Amino acid sequence: MKKVKSQPVEAEEPLLHAEEQQKAKVPETGNTRTDDETRKLVHELEVHLFELETQNEELRQSHDELELSRNTYAELYEFAPIGYFSFDVQGMILEVNHTGAKLLRKSRPQLTNKPFVNYIADTDEREIFFRHLNSVLQSQGIQRCEISLKGKDGTIIHGQLQSVKVGKIKSKDDIIFSSIVDNTVAKHLDKEIKDAREYAENIVETVREPLVVLSSDLKILTANLSFYETFKVTPEETIDHFIYDVGNRQWDIRQLRVLVEEILPQDTVINDYEVEHDFPNIGRKTILLNAREIFREEIGSRIILLAMEDITDRKLAEERISEVIRQQQAILDNIPNIAWLKDREGRYVAANDPFSRAFGVPPEDLVGKNDFDIFPHELAIKYEKEFKEV
Repeated sequence: MKKVKSQPVEAEEPLLHAEEQQKAKVPETGNTRTDDETRKLVHELEVHLFELETQNEELRQSHDELELSRNTYAELYEFAPIGYFSFDVQGMILEVNHTGAKLLRKSRPQLTNKPFVNYIADTDEREIFFRHLNSVLQSQGIQRCEISLKGKDGTIIHGQLQSVKVGKIKSKDDIIFSSIVDNTVAKHLDKEIKDAREYAENIVETVREPLVVLSSDLKILTANLSFYETFKVTPEETIDHFIYDVGNRQWDIRQLRVLVEEILPQDTVINDYEVEHDFPNIGRKTILLNAREIFREEIGSRIILLAMEDITDRKLAEERISEVIRQQQAILDNIPNIAWLKDREGRYVAANDPFSRAFGVPPEDLVGKNDFDIFPHELAIKYEKEFKEV
């Protein structure tokens, strides 16, 4: 079947009409256009018309894209999680988004063209706001301040205000564009953390033994008075310093490094870890270290509680007592008959070999026990009576 080629009659009609109008405008000079000149003119008109239609289509497309972009940004502005306000130079509210109105527990019509200071908590805070506005108008870039706002139900809202001048619009005065972030929860959390820290520091201060709190990188966060007095250091040379650097590096002890760097990461609680060291200001000391690692899950960090007990005097006393006991034991061992020593409470301190053979109790099992721990009840009563008579 032969295809019939359609004729662009409709497209030619405006061109023919344009051609006729053009001919009508040509003055009667006796010279008429040739057919080639007419066709060339029609072709130029066709090209020009096509260009106009293309440009028109591009303009329509740009307009649609601009409209879509504007609507998108309008929705972002409206439903952003931050309160946005537009102020004039006197602090009157010109515009506010949904979040800003919700922040103040008001509807937008109730806020528009109202002084923003009406919603600020107190006089001092209002003065802060006016100084902030003046700073925005006088300076370039973003200006910041913190203010307290009052909600509809009387609650206090702690907000961080950020503002920038956007210049004159339609011959009006400068416009100030501001964002307000609700920091109420963060403020309360900061207060709780501060209170908890003060509470913990008060507990630390009441501990009799020296005590320090270390960060995960072994810097001292806090220390009690006993620590400062015992090791002759000041808070200025202690807080925020590495434990090894404190007091002219007097705590740069190999045993301490082993404890906090090797043992503690494997075992979060260490008790009675004994360290002997010559401290520059206080001499040679024997210190018992008790450490506990506490993991703070909410911030993914850990702290170390490190308690120190100076047992130097106790160790010396124990050594003296041990020497006395050795001397007593030597004396008892030279006695051929049964012999023993008791303290004032009737507990055995030492006994010789004849005693052990007679009663079948090794000397080391006697120490610290009384007659009732060793003998039958009737014999224990007898021996206790004899002891009291002596």
